[in-house]
Amino acid sequence: MIRSDSDIDSLYEHIGSRIKDIRQKHELNQKDFGEKVNLSRASIVNIEKGKQRPTIHFLYFVCALFKEDIGKLFPPYMTKFDQKVNKYAPREKDLEALEDLLNEQD
Repeated sequence: MIRSDSDIDSLYEHIGSRIKDIRQKHELNQKDFGEKVNLSRASIVNIEKGKQRPTIHFLYFVCALFKEDIGKLFPPYMTKFDQKVNKYAPREKDLEALEDLLNEQD
């Protein structure tokens, strides 16, 4: 859940990073990408850095134009329960270490 300005800033940084991923996937520089989506290069730079907040219709337009899933622009939603489970869930390296230990006992 978004609770503070820093949470909102993080959300837009995440979205900007995904926009950058789309741009790079299609091998476009910021200027050319901006021309395709009717924004200046400066706006693209600021969106990618999370400093400019793109509108929902801009996000929809980008995803439609480049045939991308709009849901992938956003971070996964996690409930407090999910966050606690992830915090205490064994990590991959822990599971590998446990498996190695069990194999040594055989």
